Amino acid sequence: MLLREGYDRHRQAFLDLADCPQSISRFDCGEDLFTDVVYLGAEQPERLLLLTSGLHGVEGFFGSDVQTVFLKQFGNSWSDRPWGVTLVHGLNPYGFANLRRWNENNVDLNRNFLEDGTFGGAPAGFAELNSFLNPKVGQMGLPFEMQAVWLIARHGLRQLQHSISSGQYEFSDSLFFGGQQRESTTNMIAGRADEWLRGAQEIVHLDFHTGLGRFAEAMMITCSPISERLRSIVPESFCSLIRTPDADVSQGSFERWMSTHFGDRVISVCAEYGTYNPVKVLKSLRAENMAHHQLPANSPGWKRAKRQLLEAFYPSSANWRDRVTSHAIQLIRDIFEHWEHA
Repeated sequence: MLLREGYDRHRQAFLDLADCPQSISRFDCGEDLFTDVVYLGAEQPERLLLLTSGLHGVEGFFGSDVQTVFLKQFGNSWSDRPWGVTLVHGLNPYGFANLRRWNENNVDLNRNFLEDGTFGGAPAGFAELNSFLNPKVGQMGLPFEMQAVWLIARHGLRQLQHSISSGQYEFSDSLFFGGQQRESTTNMIAGRADEWLRGAQEIVHLDFHTGLGRFAEAMMITCSPISERLRSIVPESFCSLIRTPDADVSQGSFERWMSTHFGDRVISVCAEYGTYNPVKVLKSLRAENMAHHQLPANSPGWKRAKRQLLEAFYPSSANWRDRVTSHAIQLIRDIFEHWEHA
């Protein structure tokens, strides 16, 4: 199973359309893996759209699709506009190439942006859940679905989701591990973000993700309420999709860091597109994590787990792929049309 084939193909499709921007740079992440950055637009833009993909590795396939279609449709139309667009492709190329949601250190990068640098602890109840989330091969007990139903009945779905997905900093080989220090990707973003934003005072940041929500439906998840001034620079089609989670659910997230660091200059959202129900998605994450840590690479169980994870976050359905990419491109088009008339 040639894992990185998909990463290489998506990256090359992106780069093939990025041959005439004003600025292109790349960051070498080792093992012939790269984060590529393309800029289009004015030298000193008044407004800027930042499109980032692949922070969650395997979710980069969808984000890459959107960025590639964007370059195809908009790449040559920037000569007379006072705006800019920065596209950051493949923030976690290791996870992208190896079909993992986490990076090479098993870290969930979207829980690694802790402002105070305090990496430690886990949500209440996570230690109890860890044996379910991270079992040993051969010691899994009842089928996953039966265990999940029992846990939902015991804790309630909302509390269970909070305990599992809000990030933990204690169990390094388990799911949603936020790390024990800042990762190289996090440091790269912190060191380069000012450069990517080019001094713009009004910025819309879409960080593309999949796996949460109804099949092919979108949510714009932001860590804090958006000011009236910034709401005025995005269309209603964008505002109607905004969701704000509990504060501790977004701890250590890229969007929270952007909002904290750049304040009232930026609307930073996790542009989330749904795939399957949360039990199926969690099952695929558990199976892949077990395979990664406990099974020989390229063994039948390992291959099966990788395929399941890819399907959970990048469904093979042509209908899903067409719908989500078309929606994301139309949302970007709506933002530009709103800027034209603002």
